[in-house]
Order: sequence, then structure tokens, then C-alpha cells
Amino acid sequence: MKHINTLKRRIAFALVIIIMLCAVLTMASCKKQGDDTSPSPNSTASQTTEATHSSPTPAPTEEPTPEPKIDNSLKDTGAMVLACAKLSFGLASNGRLSYIGSNEGQAYCYDWADVVKIVGSPGFCAGLTKQGTVLFSGADELKAIAETWENVTDITASNTTLYALTASGKVLSTDGSTDELRAVTVFSAGSDFLVCKLFDGRLTGVGRLPDMSSISSSGAKITSIACGTDFVCVLTEDNRLLSTKQDNPFKSISSVVDIFACGDHTAVIDSSGRLYTDCHLIPSDSDGVGLNIKENVRFFSCSEDHALLLNSDGSVSAYGDNTYLQCKTGAWQLLPYRTDDGYILGLTVGQTLPDGSIVKTGDEITLPDGAKGIAVILGDIDMDGVIGVDDSILLNKYLHGSASLTAVQKRAANVYYDSSDPDSVDMADFEQLRYHMNGWTEIDQYAKDFRYSVKVAEYENINTDVVGYIKIQNTNIEGPLMYGDKFYYHTHNYAKTPTSRGSLYLYYGHPTKNIVITGHNLRVAGIMLHELHHIQDKYAKDYDEFENRVWYVNLFGETHLWEVFAMYEEKPKTQSQSSQYYNCNYAHTMDSMTDEEIEAWIDYQQERTELDYQLHVTPEDRFLTILTCADQHWESNQGGRIYFFLRRVDGH
Repeated sequence: MKHINTLKRRIAFALVIIIMLCAVLTMASCKKQGDDTSPSPNSTASQTTEATHSSPTPAPTEEPTPEPKIDNSLKDTGAMVLACAKLSFGLASNGRLSYIGSNEGQAYCYDWADVVKIVGSPGFCAGLTKQGTVLFSGADELKAIAETWENVTDITASNTTLYALTASGKVLSTDGSTDELRAVTVFSAGSDFLVCKLFDGRLTGVGRLPDMSSISSSGAKITSIACGTDFVCVLTEDNRLLSTKQDNPFKSISSVVDIFACGDHTAVIDSSGRLYTDCHLIPSDSDGVGLNIKENVRFFSCSEDHALLLNSDGSVSAYGDNTYLQCKTGAWQLLPYRTDDGYILGLTVGQTLPDGSIVKTGDEITLPDGAKGIAVILGDIDMDGVIGVDDSILLNKYLHGSASLTAVQKRAANVYYDSSDPDSVDMADFEQLRYHMNGWTEIDQYAKDFRYSVKVAEYENINTDVVGYIKIQNTNIEGPLMYGDKFYYHTHNYAKTPTSRGSLYLYYGHPTKNIVITGHNLRVAGIMLHELHHIQDKYAKDYDEFENRVWYVNLFGETHLWEVFAMYEEKPKTQSQSSQYYNCNYAHTMDSMTDEEIEAWIDYQQERTELDYQLHVTPEDRFLTILTCADQHWESNQGGRIYFFLRRVDGH
């Protein structure tokens, strides 16, 4: 019994010990939970005498993490205009060039890309790329030098020399005159001199320098330089213009942010976008300080005979002589812009936002001027920021009713701008996307309105074998241009209906260096290409004027100006003496020819021309050959043909 009682006491004691251990563990657990909870800013009240058991401290809460602020603003990309003798250039924000006018070697810039600045002289044009290299069109000896330069940050040009500033502050030149120039920060060239600002603020240069003592003695800190024919002007740190000209009507203008000097003329733009200039070619919006004034301007350039303004909305205004159509810039668009329905067009594939992300269709973005909208990259239909096979597949499904598109996707699918209606997505858009995917043409992200675009779209929705449209002034020659294998459209119309009239059609179904167009000469009806003979007999005498010898032709979604440089009718005695295959580069195209062979081809045409003028034509040109049968049927049977040879004189 005693043993049993002893056992009971031991069990009770053990139970007490266990209960005490559990209590200790519970307290430790509660303390740990309290230590792991971060107090809220208000929880310190629990440590004061005001805290009681009847009013416990509220449970602590975590502050919400603020959403990161997304910077969706686009960088202010470079865009500018350049007026040269007989030529106009426009550099768009996507790094591509537009140009129009009489090309005497300065405008072979069809394929230039990633350009951030252009300069020109009477004999050449040069472009600085974002990679720090230089592109050049003009004098071959200068081109050979300039295209070897690297690490270039700026370029400028005198009448005969191209200069380049490198990242190290060294100045390069095509004439070797700047070998001693170092520690340069900014520079500009006049007609026969170069002015540089050194790291220490002093002005120096080479060539026939104007007297710059008035600028140097001012003690002003110089931020940029612009040079005219024989004068220098500078922009100071306090936003004033100083000039070596004795008369400076710009000295009273404050808040100057950009300066320009071209020939004998000066221009400035203030912080509000107002242009002041002494160039008489610019009509003034208002009277002011004895200068011509224009509002909402970003860039100015002028030659002796015409002037160009890049407006704040990206359009280009041109004034002055238009003999060479150098003022025909109405269709140009050089900057991204917001449409009336809230979309942003003019974007570049691969363009990035400040955070490094790629702009995609559907993104909300802000333009440098503060305009907000929804990004649209034409061709980026699946909204991934690139233009690829998936976009083509999606568009094809939509056109066949097996996929739907949102409003912004429809806008991106309207690749071929033939209507302001964002729902006008059709086979013309699919064909243009196909041309782009094949590397034949570039999609125009600015959605410019080209001549004949609507006509091409109308016919492409009937037959996708349509590849263009032509209309020749002073003739009845007008209609769609077709392509089919084995000269299918020699005996079929645009609707594929068999007919002896055939169609106007291309030799090759893709862009080539020499695009060949032909069609029947229906002598009795006087249609198709018959009236090429009317040009030969009547209108060619007026072709010594540039505008008269320029034809508008739409090919593969792009309308360009083509200048007739040779024309003749060949009447061989036998078919074996015909030069038709040679003239049309059949069947291997001009793309397979060397420069020497192309030069011989050019000489061959110019030696036979019936026109009374000769143009500067080189292997760097792009060509268009149009031919039809000779005037008499029996001559045609022996290989007789009339030929018109043209070269392209614009780019966009």
C-alpha cells in the first residue's frame, strides 16, 4: 500500500513538471511570435502608460509597396531638313532619308539607315550614323576617305571638304587640313573655312577665317556654332546669338535654343518654337523685329533658291524655286505624331523606352511634346514589337474570317495606307506586308498618303497579281501594273480575263535594279502603250524641262518619281539584231551585272537617245525601262520597239 502511495506521488509530481514545461514553452512561443512582427508606426503607443488590457494595441499592418513609376516617354529623336542646289533632303526620326530633285551624284542614299545627321555641299551629301560611321554620296575620292572614319560624333561641310569630329576631340577632314586640330568640342564650316571651339572655350579653325574678335572678346560661353558663306554666329550659354556680321538684328531675341546659318542667311528658333530669319524666301506669319517669323518650327535650311522648314508636327514646308520639284515636300512626315483618334504613328521597330523595353503596338506612350496615345507599329499586328511571320499568319486568318482583331490591331494591320479608315484592312495590306517580309520594300510607319495608293488597293482587292499603277501625263496611258509567270498578262487583263489587249505588266515579279514594264501597242484603238509614240513625236521636245520629263509610277506599294534620261525607237532588219533582251536585262536582271557592265548599258542608251539633253547617270541609279512595239506592225515583227529609260529621282 505504501508502495502504491509512493507511486501515486511520483506520478502527480511528474504531471506537475509536464504542465510547468508546457506553460514555459507556450510563453516562449508567444514571445517569439511577437518578436517576429514588425511594429506599425502607431504601435509605439502600446509602450506608454495609456495602454491598458481593456484597450489592446491594434494588430500591426504592413504598408503597401508603392507601384514603380513607369516612364513611357519617347526620346526626342533627331530629325532635320537640308536644302541644297536643286535638291531637298529630309532626315526622319527613324534614321531614313527622303529626298527629291535633280540628282547629280549627291543623292544616292536609297538604302542609308540609322542616320542621325546630314550635311551637304554642291558636290556631295554625307550622313552620320548612330554607330559613329559616315555615309557618303558624291565625289568618289572623298567618299573613299570619309567612309573609313570611325568614332565620329559630328560632321560639317564646306563647299569642297567634309569634316568630322571624333569622340576624342580630334577633327578629321577629306583634304587633310585639320591634322593639328585637337581638344575640339563643337565646330561648323563655312564656304571655305572651319571654326572650332576648344575644350578651354577658345575659338580656332582652318581656312579663310572671318574676324571673330568680337565674339572672342565678349567672354561669352559658347554652346554651338553655325557658319554661313563668310560669317560666323554662335549660341551662348545664356541663350543669345552673337555674330561676326556688323548688323545683327537677332541680338534682341532672347531664349534662343537653336541657330542656323546658310549662305548669306541666319535663323534662330526660340524656346516657344518661333523661327526668326533674314531669309527672304520665308513668308512671315507676323511683323516683329524686321525679320521673317514662323511659328512651331524645329529646323531651318536654305539654298540660294529655296528654303525648307521642319515643322513641330513633323511636316515639311518648302518655299522658293521649284524647277526641279525640290519644293514638293508636302507628303513628307519626319517625326512621330498623334492621330486624331489617339494613336501614335511614325514609330521605329526596335525603338525603346527609357527603361530599355521595346515599344510594341498597344503600349501607352508619350511623345516628346507631351502628346499621349496608343503606340501603333504598322505590321506589328500580334503586338510583340516586331514584324514577322506570325503577323502575316494572323492577318491572313483575319482576312479569311478565322481570327478577330482589336481596334488597335486593325490599325497596325492597315499597312498599306490607302484610307484614313482604320478598318480598311484588306488584301492590299497583306500584299504590302508580304513585300516587306521579302525585303522588297519598307513599311512606311508614318502612313504617308502616296499618289495612286487608293487605285492600287482597289485593284489588289480584285487580283493580288497587281504590283503597281502608272499614269503618264499628256497621254491616255493609265492603269494597274500586273505580273504573272510566263508573260501571263500579255494575253489577260487585270481580272484574268483572256483578251488580245492584254495588260500593262512587268517582266519580273519583284523589285530589281532595272524594273521593266511593257504592254501592247494597239495602233487602231490608240490605247495601252500606243501613246508612247505621241510622246516621241510631240512631247519629248519639252523634256529639256525637268518637270516635263518626270513620271509618277507606283511599284510594290511605293510611288516614286522617275526621270526620262533616254528614249529611242529601234527598227532592226531582223529579230537577231534587236537589243530588246539586252535593254531589258532579260532573263537575269540587272542585279547580276557588274558596275562596269551597267555603265556600258547606260552609255549604250545615251548614245542612241533621240532626246536633246544628257543627264548624269551612273551605276548607282535605280532604273525603269518602258517599251512597246514599233510604230509599224511589220517593224514589230522584226523586233522593232520604242524604249523609254528612266532613273529614280526621289526617296522616302
